[in-house]
Amino acid sequence: MIVNSVSATDTFMSAAVANAGADTVNGSLSVGYLLDPANPKYDSTAGMKLYKRLMAKYGPGLNQNNGLYLYGAAEAYDTVQLLTKLGKNPTRSALMKAARS
Repeated sequence: MIVNSVSATDTFMSAAVANAGADTVNGSLSVGYLLDPANPKYDSTAGMKLYKRLMAKYGPGLNQNNGLYLYGAAEAYDTVQLLTKLGKNPTRSALMKAARS
């Protein structure tokens, strides 16, 4: 089976194994566009340091290696950057202009 525009994180793959067995996911390929928070080779990057610092502060006890948390943090970061670009008069027009830049 080939599915486009989908990436399975370790969380989903582990759930599939737990519920249906390893044969369900054996041979699967999944490609993502985010750094893997479970891979220590990315721990020295600025973004991963920020993510892990925020997780330690606001999500103590949560699994920092869960890629879904990293995805959520990245989306939140982008949203804050966008809102920051809006300036003092947030309008739809300003939002669209900021998003395009």
